[in-house]
Amino acid sequence: MDQDEQQALVAFGALSHGSRLAIYKMLAARSPDQMMAGELAEALGIGASTLSAHLSKLRLADLIGVNRKGTSLFYFFDEAGTQAVSNYWAGLAGAATTSPIASPKLEMKAEKPAVTKPAKTVPASPKRPEATETTTRQAQPGRRNVLFLCTGNSARSILAESILNRLGSRDFMAYSAGSKPAGKVHPAASHLLEDYGYAVRNLSSKSWTEFSGQNAPELDIVITVCDDAAGETCPVWPGGPITAHWGLPDPVVTSGSKAKIATAFEQTYEALEARISALLDLPVDEMNPTEVQLALNAIK
Repeated sequence: MDQDEQQALVAFGALSHGSRLAIYKMLAARSPDQMMAGELAEALGIGASTLSAHLSKLRLADLIGVNRKGTSLFYFFDEAGTQAVSNYWAGLAGAATTSPIASPKLEMKAEKPAVTKPAKTVPASPKRPEATETTTRQAQPGRRNVLFLCTGNSARSILAESILNRLGSRDFMAYSAGSKPAGKVHPAASHLLEDYGYAVRNLSSKSWTEFSGQNAPELDIVITVCDDAAGETCPVWPGGPITAHWGLPDPVVTSGSKAKIATAFEQTYEALEARISALLDLPVDEMNPTEVQLALNAIK
């Protein structure tokens, strides 16, 4: 699957939900004007936390964009991203027109396709830079390094690393590790990420000791994602990074049908996506470490 196909898959998946389609249509109708999340929530009757998750999926698909003005976020219809998906769809339609399927009983002659004028180029809207989806050890200048930490480093922390590296690649570099690593990424986590168009070949389950050595990146934030309710013991990171805790049930312990397990991983992904979206909404550059820590721990 090439990059265009992956992006089309993400876009079609984003628009397959009624509320996300409604958000997309409203921003398209208002274009080139921009809207705040509160305006969208009030107009469409969608709760704040649910809206945040929907906006994240649409941004992930490059169907909408966001601009920050002070401490406020303004969302807009992304014409360039929409055009890219439209071009992919038009390419499929064109291929079907020029390569008809022959019937075994009746020979069909392909009609000569009509000559159309080249599509008008749509100017690009402001967009995020491409996300880095590797677990490279090289810290990126100007970006904060975030480590997601849990016990096995096979599901929750892996999902969180992937989401932040895609949604927040301009300002953050995400990593993940475990205090007792399972040694491999859970297959359900890999399948879910692949379905959303992520590259998974460089994801791995690894020990947190890899981030305490001399050549490890200097960490700015460490977020644990262990489950308090299940009595799961969370590792404590020593030193000076800002620390926060986002307790989440471990989908790995889910048993039953494949559909039930897939649903557990999907719910974990959506919960992390909503929390990471809230992290990205914080004016971190304007906050001191104590304020950042309090704000991160307040995200639920």
